[in-house]
Parts: sequence; C-alpha cells; structure tokens
Amino acid sequence: MKKLFLLLPLLFFISNLTKADQLAWLTKDEVTQAMDYINNNDIKEVILFCACCDKDVMEKVLVSKIYYRQVKGSKEYFEIVIEGATLETKPISKAVDLAYVHIKKDDKAVCLGLEMGFKCDPCITPFNWF
Repeated sequence: MKKLFLLLPLLFFISNLTKADQLAWLTKDEVTQAMDYINNNDIKEVILFCACCDKDVMEKVLVSKIYYRQVKGSKEYFEIVIEGATLETKPISKAVDLAYVHIKKDDKAVCLGLEMGFKCDPCITPFNWF
C-alpha cells in the first residue's frame, strides 16, 4: 500500500505533462490548416494561457506576425510562432501550442485549437475577453 501512495504523485505529474504539449508540434497538413484559419480570420490579438500549467499567467499579445517553422531535429513536425508585443509593450516571439492560444469570438476568448476542430483540452471553458 505504501508503494501505491508513492506512485500516485508520480502518475499525477505525468498526466499533467501529457497535457502540456497537445498542439505544439503539428504535421504539415495541420500547420497548413492552422495558417489558413489564422490568415482567413485576420487574427491580430491573442491571449496565451495554459490553464493546465502551474502558475501560468494570461498574457494578451498584439500580433504583428504569425508563421510556422520546422521543429528542430524533426522532418515531420512544425510549430506555429507568434511575434508581437504584450500589453506592457514587451516584445514577444515564441512557438505556441494551439491548445493554449485563445482568440476573440464575440466577447469571449475561445481556444484556437478547438475552433479549428483539433482535438485538445485547453483546461478552461471560454472566458471573457479583456
């Protein structure tokens, strides 16, 4: 029984890790679909937030550029990169996980990955846009 109690925290930790990178690495078809969606919807602002991640803080980004690049060391996978500035005008350039990128739909922030029809768990329901 003591061994079971030692394993439970490890299993919990591993289950949280599996949610960390849901849509960070995309296939060529997925990244093409994502870029088409982004370009067709003229996304200029996003909220980056991983509700599954400990101590992550919502960060609104005014987007200047969104593009994709091949994942280093992989010929099969690509990642989406967002460049812009936070509301505090801090420059930002980072590869993102589409499960944790939220876009404005009506007055709500919704998960971009879900909006595109990808399977993911953003660990949060749509919330008020700010």
